[in-house]
Amino acid sequence: FRTVDELSAQYPKLDASRFVHVDVVDDGEKLATFGPASVDWICANHMLEHCENPLGTIRTHLDRLREGGWLFYALPERRLGFDAPRPVTSFEHLVAADCDGGVGSRHAHYLEWARLVNGISDPVAAEENARVNIERRYSIHFHVWDASAWLDFLARARDYLRDAFEVRHFEFTGNEIVCVLRKS
Repeated sequence: FRTVDELSAQYPKLDASRFVHVDVVDDGEKLATFGPASVDWICANHMLEHCENPLGTIRTHLDRLREGGWLFYALPERRLGFDAPRPVTSFEHLVAADCDGGVGSRHAHYLEWARLVNGISDPVAAEENARVNIERRYSIHFHVWDASAWLDFLARARDYLRDAFEVRHFEFTGNEIVCVLRKS
């Protein structure tokens, strides 16, 4: 939900000339630009791990889909990247995030990021890193899964969201997790 200029400022080490200009810039968790039942498919490639409230995001995505619409999700496999030292996100944690929009655990996520991803062992420095990143709204992986945890999440999310979708495809490609859901 950032323009190319905003992405360039947030990620100065990346080559901004390779960023894709898009027609719509929207908060992927809210999709306020689109009305209910207004689209046939949504592709969220490496986006859900950045959501503070993945269950709420999936609920919103399902709301924006027409009956029989499709969701394509891909996300990184925790063990294969910088998230490797982090614990898998529990479903119970995600239910709590759905109840408060993720606000209650925001600080803890940024602190975990500082400690386990940025490798800051000094508590004061980790706290400062977390504070700065919260202020910047720096986009971190709030939640992490491995392939088996994501499959479990999908099964439990389907129950939690009252059978609002069915899993039509699930695959661990070797470096990411891909799934296709269909609105029930």
